[in-house]
Amino acid sequence: MNAIYTIIAFLVGFTLMVLVHEWGHYITGRMFKAKIDEFALGMGPKIYQKRSKKTNVLFSLRSIPIGGFVKFTGDDEVYGEQAPVTDEKDPYLLPNLAVWKRFIIYAAGAFMNIVLGFVLIVGLLAVFGIETTVPKVGSVIENTPGYVAGLQAGDRFVSINGTVIDAEDDLAAVDQISSLIVGGGELNVVVERDGKLVDLVITPEYDEESKTYKVGFYFGTKIEHMPFGELIITSARTAGNMMTMIYQVLGNLIFKGEGAENIGGPVAIITVISSAARQGIMSVISVFASLTLNLAVVNMLPFPALDGGKCLLLIIEGITRKPINKKVEGWINLVGFAALMLLMVLVGAKDIFNLIAG
Repeated sequence: MNAIYTIIAFLVGFTLMVLVHEWGHYITGRMFKAKIDEFALGMGPKIYQKRSKKTNVLFSLRSIPIGGFVKFTGDDEVYGEQAPVTDEKDPYLLPNLAVWKRFIIYAAGAFMNIVLGFVLIVGLLAVFGIETTVPKVGSVIENTPGYVAGLQAGDRFVSINGTVIDAEDDLAAVDQISSLIVGGGELNVVVERDGKLVDLVITPEYDEESKTYKVGFYFGTKIEHMPFGELIITSARTAGNMMTMIYQVLGNLIFKGEGAENIGGPVAIITVISSAARQGIMSVISVFASLTLNLAVVNMLPFPALDGGKCLLLIIEGITRKPINKKVEGWINLVGFAALMLLMVLVGAKDIFNLIAG
């Protein structure tokens, strides 16, 4: 059942990411009155198609449920199909639009992925709330100093060695408790248990791995729901932090040669989704929020064949005020596409090797 759930989650989530990405290209193209031949969801042979009477755009569903594209009239990228004969001087052909308009069209796909990631995070926090740590014992690890001293799940810390724990700010209280414990030494702890104060004497144990003293318990947590304004700000900050982390991983990989183990392909993605599926819908949505932000970041990298590479060429065109030679641009995109395919093969092989080795 989990395998079926994983496949469904992968196809639905990936299709949604592709749909909003291509919709970004499509809707901005329509906004600038660019001529569009086709909006396709999926790749390979068509299994369904319908031409809009209003816009004359062909909307198609293709047999391979991965990927998709918006085919602009006059665009050199014909996706393996015959390009229709067009009037090269037509002002509404994509290559003839102003540089800034083409830039917006190419960047709109990644922008829509960012919007999707943000909306998913907002939905998660609005429905499920945000989990915060409280100055209360969530669980106690057996055969640790806290367990031996009689610490129990549900105990709320009142004071440690005479220092009263902050009762107003949970985060400050957790930091306060942690700082009092890590120093080591015998602790005279007062906890509240079932409305009564209980005195405990605990001697933290030194942990060689973390190089700190530990009592042997986990803090409890609670779910909080935020006001709308705070929800929007927190969601935007979360999305921004996710994207910053992606840039840091890519930066370390490119400039330092570090973190290759953090790069995964389709097999790794499916494995992550499968793991998330076992934890519930909240985890699955979290994974796809991260994936769509990943897609936005990677797609806007200044690399040939990616939208970011096309935007870079447009910036050069805008500065020089001369269009890039079509043959040169074609070769750049071809080499970039070949490099991307090679990278996908290598990453896929790495995923399979890790799966077998694991």
